[in-house]
Amino acid sequence: MYYIIFFILVSLCLGYDKNHIKLKTMFILLLLLSFFRYGVGADYFAYSYLYSRLNSSIIKELVSGLDNQEVLFRLLGSSIKSLGTPYQLYLIILASINLYFIYKLCKKYSLNPRISILIYYSFYYFVWTFSGLRQGLTISIGLYYLLEALEKERINKLIIVTIILTFIHSSSIILLPMYLFLKKDHSKSIMILLLIFSIGFALLPLNIVINRFIGVPILNRVAPYLVSDARLINIFDFQTFGRLFFVGIILYYYDNNFSINSTRLFSKKLNNMYLISIILYFFLKSSELTASRIAIYGSLIIIIQLSNFLYTYNNNKNRILYFIFLIFISFLYLNKELLAMKSSSGLITDFNIYVPYTNIFNKENFVFINQYFKFLQ
Repeated sequence: MYYIIFFILVSLCLGYDKNHIKLKTMFILLLLLSFFRYGVGADYFAYSYLYSRLNSSIIKELVSGLDNQEVLFRLLGSSIKSLGTPYQLYLIILASINLYFIYKLCKKYSLNPRISILIYYSFYYFVWTFSGLRQGLTISIGLYYLLEALEKERINKLIIVTIILTFIHSSSIILLPMYLFLKKDHSKSIMILLLIFSIGFALLPLNIVINRFIGVPILNRVAPYLVSDARLINIFDFQTFGRLFFVGIILYYYDNNFSINSTRLFSKKLNNMYLISIILYFFLKSSELTASRIAIYGSLIIIIQLSNFLYTYNNNKNRILYFIFLIFISFLYLNKELLAMKSSSGLITDFNIYVPYTNIFNKENFVFINQYFKFLQ
């Protein structure tokens, strides 16, 4: 099913879409795929367990909630649960909000939003729509309003949105410093120097320094996620090489001019947004979980820029070759994400490569080795 959806999305990227009918079709397909899913995503059963523990009274949840998620997310879940909403419908509501803002983001800022949707499906959909429900919401909403603030140079709305989102997932506080950094016109050479410096910083043995201060509350939460050894083999892992690959693409097209809804300067800010996210990733690399959660607010912009770079080419032949390249890397990423999702979900199948679409209609046919799945049984 996942591969069928992929090739349908590819086919919908072909030709013109004057009335956005194809784009809306892609949006609906991703909605439906998320609506009926079962067990897929690392946190599917974890969120089911947490949802079962929410109090259906908002006041009681606020006063004596059992879990430690940010208060606004718990109150959102409590208010939905108070209506007698089952967990599957709760997932549908969250997925709809997440995908709605991804749709708006692509439609407004991508020169070819259909390609951007295809890339989102292959790169991020299975993590930030299927699994990371809290942060998936804050990423899609926060990134949309961050771009709007950069485009119109207005920060008031972004401040309000960021404050609200911080009470859903605390990592969204990064939106404000990102805005302040991107508001200034940083040159390509400055960004490269910062990137080199951040990689050097990642090689420092920070775990040794932080472990000396165990007992400090904040550091206690970070310590379990620290890299135990800052050698090159640990710093330059698969995730790092993937990010550096796209850094290379951003830098290659950095100075290319193409028609965009706003200005060339705005496109430069989008490039810098991706680069600063990778710089932040390396600065925080000693805690892989923290680094990836902070970096995603900027790195997701790659779905816009990879699409926009298509229009640096005036020759149809070159555009076709670039489009084939996008399909190729999207297919590779799709495979990687599906296998990772299968592993993190604890799904047991007879096939090592094929990942079935487990859903509410066939859920009795599958077994999951997952601690929360066992709790719910």
